[in-house]
Amino acid sequence: MDISSSISSWALNPLVKDWFLSPLAGAVMGALFNAFVNSKNNDVQSSKIQPPARTIYETRVVYRRSKDSSGGKGDNPELGFAVIFLVVVVYLYAAHAARIVDTGLTVAYCSTTFSLFFFAFAVWRGRVLGYEWAGVFLFSTVLAGTVAALLGTARAQLVPWFPAAIAKAGVVGFYLNQLDDYGRLYAVTQGLGILCTLAALLFSIGWALHYIALVNNFAVNGNSFWSAIVRMTRAFSGAFGVCFSLVLVVIAHLLLDGTILDLWWPR
Repeated sequence: MDISSSISSWALNPLVKDWFLSPLAGAVMGALFNAFVNSKNNDVQSSKIQPPARTIYETRVVYRRSKDSSGGKGDNPELGFAVIFLVVVVYLYAAHAARIVDTGLTVAYCSTTFSLFFFAFAVWRGRVLGYEWAGVFLFSTVLAGTVAALLGTARAQLVPWFPAAIAKAGVVGFYLNQLDDYGRLYAVTQGLGILCTLAALLFSIGWALHYIALVNNFAVNGNSFWSAIVRMTRAFSGAFGVCFSLVLVVIAHLLLDGTILDLWWPR
């Protein structure tokens, strides 16, 4: 028996076919099918378009730039407010300083007179209990008189041609074209001096109202009207009211008499 006939008879043996050849054929076909399916899936995944790294980088850069540009729009809001504030100060000083100073003088004289009158009335009614309360009542009188003196200084320093010039050229043209550097600083310092003086006058009035309401509230053993005035004017009273009003007076004096201007722009 030759080799080919032996192999043929062995392969045709039912036991060999059931226990060896059939499982072997199934394993081979399964391996081939699995390899074919995996190869096809890999081809499909590789055929999908993937975004390049450069696209992601450019998207991040654009977002960062847009964020920086939007955040830069609100830079230095304090500078904008300061510029607007100085423009308003220059305009009010150049166009309406005489009227503002005259009105402030009238209010200061009235406040001084009223404070003196109430001090005399409190002494007559026995409500001034010692030197401390006498100083409390007289402080608003002294402060209002000091404010009147400062406003008198400001009145003497007014420039007569400023109102006509600013009415003709406007606030921007007046500031840039009608004034030199010294004139601009002069208008700013004088305007700020008048503003500080009026703030001191406000503290004088608030101080007087607070202690007048306080005395009357004690006299009637509590009253809703006087109690409300005491609460509203509490910020003008006490050590804070004295210190802040004195600081305002000193700054106003240095601005109005030209001390700060001479330090800033020596002649």
